[in-house]
Parts: sequence; C-alpha cells; structure tokens
Amino acid sequence: MANMKRNFSGPDIADLFDEVIDWDRRKEGEGDFFTDLLRRHNCQKVFDSAAGVGYDSVQLQLSGFSVISNEIDPFFQEKADKHAREHDIKLKWTEGFSWTELQYKSQYSAKPQYGKHDGWFDAVLCTGNSLALELNPANQRESIIGLHSILKTGGLLIIDSRNYERILWERTRILEDPKKNFPFTGRYYYTNPSVTDVPVEIHQDRVIFEAANNKGVSARFELYPFKMLELFYLLKTCGFLNVQVYEDFKPFYGITGSECDFFQYAAIKK
Repeated sequence: MANMKRNFSGPDIADLFDEVIDWDRRKEGEGDFFTDLLRRHNCQKVFDSAAGVGYDSVQLQLSGFSVISNEIDPFFQEKADKHAREHDIKLKWTEGFSWTELQYKSQYSAKPQYGKHDGWFDAVLCTGNSLALELNPANQRESIIGLHSILKTGGLLIIDSRNYERILWERTRILEDPKKNFPFTGRYYYTNPSVTDVPVEIHQDRVIFEAANNKGVSARFELYPFKMLELFYLLKTCGFLNVQVYEDFKPFYGITGSECDFFQYAAIKK
C-alpha cells in the first residue's frame, strides 16, 4: 500500500490488508512477472516505495535483489518485519519518506550541488494500487517526479493501478449490489476470497472502497480513479521515455476497453 498519510491505520487494519492479499494466492497469480522484468532490465538495487505489509520487499530479497523498503505506517511496517522474520531475512528500511519528499530529503536522489548527478536505484516499485491513495493531481505529479529522482538514468519504474475505467463504465450496475456485481476476478493482488474489497461510492474524481473480513474488521478508503491513458501520459510528462503497459501481467497494446483487474506500467527514466 501507499507510503503517505493514510485515511485508515491501526493494527487491525494492517492485519486486514495482510489478510486480503493472501501471499500464496498472489504469488500464483503474478508468477515471476516482477523478477523477470527486473532481470530483463539488468536491475539489482530496488527501492520498494510503498512496502505495505512487505510482500514485494520479501519476495525480491528472496530472489536475490538488494532492496530498500519505504513505509511510514508503523503498523504496516511491523507486519512486514514479521513476514521477513518468517522467511529468515531482515528488511532494510528508510526513515519513512513520502514520495513528494524523495527528491528533496532523501540521500538517494540526484543532487548536483553535492556532485551527485544521478539517482541511486536501478528500479523503483510503486505497487498495490498505492499511487491512487494520492487524490490531489499536483501531488500525484510531485510523487512521480520524486520517484524519478531516485532512479539512475535508464532505470525502471514499475507502478500499477486498478482498472478504474471499467469501474466508472459499470458504475450503476456495480452500486446496485457491489459484492455481487463488482467485476473482479480475485486472481491478482487481493486474492483472499474470505475478505471483500469492493467500491461503495464511485465518482469521476474519487472512488471509495470498503474492505471487510468475517471477523467484523472493516476499512473504507478513498482512491483516485486513474484512467489508463491518464497515468500513461503522467509518466511520460514526468521524465519517463518508454512506457510499456500490461494488463494483469500480460502486454497490453490497446487504448481502452480492457476488462483486466489491474494495469502494470514499466517506465524507463530518460
């Protein structure tokens, strides 16, 4: 999840979002997509900008990558450390940067005044639909610029987003009965069938999701509904030269009309 101030927090919420992922099912859904992509681009040093409960950080360390993890919510960070211990590894944490701070406050960004003309990392991850938690378009842009600043020239940003276009298109039908009508396969990212995660409000500039388990724990959170081309062009205008789009981990060459659950974007820094 995101590394900015949340509209949900607490130990029960961290447990809920750990539960909704279901690590084994998520691994089955995405396979080796991320590790294969990183190796194809000769990446070794990786910054997990939205570590959440630690899934990507743990998986990448286990696959031999050098990973720095970033997360400001202490409950999510505690959960991530627990998973790392279960896999006999230790996560390396930042002090907890928001994305908009990265270019100014982190030691990883390019700072020509100190003789540093390039970022630190071969790759940056921003997964789990995390950027959508930033509702302000100006801050979205500053966040992408911050992630850009810590990448080496030619480095790779991997970012993802729900298929909000489909949610907007099917708004009326979904809201008639969200649990029944929300078009989500449950194969990717949020894969636990015993936890619901559905939109309960749908607007052009925000969507409110509610996650709930069978123990009575629930959380509502607001998300910005990025359209596919909107995020594509945001990346292009923030200094990323080549942007390859995937739909549920397969190459996507269309403009609109996808029925996927999630889009993934692989963007190369100029």
